[in-house]
Amino acid sequence: MKGFLIFLAFAFPVVLASPTFWTLVAMEWGASPVTYHYHDGTIQHALLGPKSPWPEWAILPDDARLTVRAWYGETPTNPGSGFGDLGIRGKPLDAVAAYAAKLRDAGWRTETSLFQAALPEVPPRRLVTCIVRATREGDDRRVLQVSFELEPGPGSGAFHWATRPMPGWAMPKGETC
Repeated sequence: MKGFLIFLAFAFPVVLASPTFWTLVAMEWGASPVTYHYHDGTIQHALLGPKSPWPEWAILPDDARLTVRAWYGETPTNPGSGFGDLGIRGKPLDAVAAYAAKLRDAGWRTETSLFQAALPEVPPRRLVTCIVRATREGDDRRVLQVSFELEPGPGSGAFHWATRPMPGWAMPKGETC
């Protein structure tokens, strides 16, 4: 996307006058503010882009690269949440085991699940991820959910966090990994 935006700026300089262009630039290089208005009247503020805030309590796997993608502020009806892209070195299942142990040592309760699906491509390829979900006990309802891709691109994944459980954000019930 970054290359495409640079191409647009040079090939069609008129896009430099477009607020939409600058919003996309901020989403790729900074943090673009967004406000969501829900049907119940709730307003949620968000920042989209790699310079969005990331909570200190969201423990990262060792030797991982995180590219933050979004931060969503907390509202009475929605938890604070965010997500990013994760890159790891080494074998994904070794990273899963090490990360789950690191979370348990920090007082988190962990569970893992193997998720398999067909990618919507022609011909379809198989997607296999190992998901680590970490929760806290008692009044601390924070949630971490990290997926480590095993196939087709080992070494990549996604990291999601929330200040309390999110509606519809259930742990897939597959075999453990």
